[in-house]
Amino acid sequence: MADRHSDSDTAPVAVAAGRRWLRRVLWLLLALVLLVVVAFGALLAWASSADSLPRTLQLAQKYLPQEQSLLYAGAQGSITGGGGSRATAMVNARCGR
Repeated sequence: MADRHSDSDTAPVAVAAGRRWLRRVLWLLLALVLLVVVAFGALLAWASSADSLPRTLQLAQKYLPQEQSLLYAGAQGSITGGGGSRATAMVNARCGR
């Protein structure tokens, strides 16, 4: 007797593999969304901390172009909570201002 094989024998395997692939993609998207939400929450928590404004000004000073500088005095408080500073100035060395 001859074995009879048809395309319908492999159809359930192909459907299962397709669903497995789709499930993996959905889990990956869920993980990516959760990662973005957690990162945003961490950023918001840091921005609400008591020393976030002086730290941000310090980082901005560090990453400005070489011909520019940021001068500030008395910075205190948080970014989200309404901190402030006594004096803030942006100086451009080429213009002298």
